[in-house]
Amino acid sequence: MAFLIEVGQGGAPVGVHAAQFVRAEHYESEDRPDLPPAIKLSWKILAGAHDGAEASRIVSTKTGPKANLPKFLKAFAGRDVQAGEQIDLESFYGLRGSVVVEETDSGGTRVATFLREAPAPAAAAAEPVTDASIVF
Repeated sequence: MAFLIEVGQGGAPVGVHAAQFVRAEHYESEDRPDLPPAIKLSWKILAGAHDGAEASRIVSTKTGPKANLPKFLKAFAGRDVQAGEQIDLESFYGLRGSVVVEETDSGGTRVATFLREAPAPAAAAAEPVTDASIVF
């Protein structure tokens, strides 16, 4: 039996994808009004068969030992983020890296991890060539 494997809801399939952070927005669940305030983080897939698809993760604004928001903030900022620090997520729009997309228990997908692209190293100044530095 042959069948076509499709991605539900226009998202990215399970795997690692080159992506760009494009949006952060407040999120309220229509099905679960009892859930705490949340933020939906969204990335655009940049290459491959799913170029242009969107991958996202909904994270609670509450922090704690199992909270996911701090790990994404650390990836965006490239450093540890301290309690009480104010972060403007819009300042990270356009940030490139890789997203690891995982399957959820309900069969959908979500971003499990964002790995920020390393900044380009500063160009090192070339050492001048002198007679003393030439080896024969």
